Amino acid sequence: MSVLAEGQDAFSRKDEILDWFTLNDVNEPFVILDDDKSLNDLPDQLKAHLVQTTAHLGLTDDHLSAIEVILKADCNLPDAGHRLGAQYAYR
Repeated sequence: MSVLAEGQDAFSRKDEILDWFTLNDVNEPFVILDDDKSLNDLPDQLKAHLVQTTAHLGLTDDHLSAIEVILKADCNLPDAGHRLGAQYAYR
């Protein structure tokens, strides 16, 4: 599991996540779990991995179902092989 670095206040949340993916080689299934609305502007290939919560409600059973769908879909991609790990970018 990976976490975004603290103290990157100069970045928007979207830019912070884009920067993280630029610096990290992600070759495992992953989910981006966050409540920041700026993530709606992520590129489609990353937005497909976004499970967006709300600050007032938090993580729900529906979110957990969406996470499961994303991770299972990642495992069925060509060349996914037998990857069991998951990479998460969250704060």
